[in-house]
Amino acid sequence: TAPPPRRHRAAAGAAPAATRPRRARMDAPRRKKKPLVPGVIYISRVPPSLRPGKMRRLLEQHGDISNLYLAATQKTREEKRKYGRSKRFVEGWVEFADKKIAKRVAASLNTTPIGAGRHAEDLWCLKYLRGFEWKHLTEKQAYDRKVEDQRARLASAHAAREVGEYTRLMDQRDKQSAIKKRKRAAEGEADDDG
Repeated sequence: TAPPPRRHRAAAGAAPAATRPRRARMDAPRRKKKPLVPGVIYISRVPPSLRPGKMRRLLEQHGDISNLYLAATQKTREEKRKYGRSKRFVEGWVEFADKKIAKRVAASLNTTPIGAGRHAEDLWCLKYLRGFEWKHLTEKQAYDRKVEDQRARLASAHAAREVGEYTRLMDQRDKQSAIKKRKRAAEGEADDDG
């Protein structure tokens, strides 16, 4: 049989356990956990067949993703005819819920193969964007949209001016040709009379 477990005896003159003061660190107020600061990673190259859903599934293995945005190319008519209408993504941004995880993911995955199968030869091209917030990206997109709208408005106004100038010139030509016709008709009548 095993001997009974030893119990420590209180030192002589020590207060009983119930009246003993607690440790100082137990009395100190507990520190609140800091709120998680999100971190953004820039993806400089997106393989041709990688879609946002697949990108999210690949990166969610490493941490919680708050936002994901992949920028599509602006295709010309010739490219649409040649490559089809499917979107091709060029670059992207991923916001992780915790910036520590974002830094770790960018450092560990950069220049490593994306995965097996179709993407076996493609490498991750990731960079952690220090001090970058998701709102900066949305602000840039809004600014780009405004610039594009303004450019389209200016092009439309320019086209309207050109059409107006063309119609003015055509009206002027028609008036001059009508005046010449009347002069010829008047000269013809004058010759008939004389």
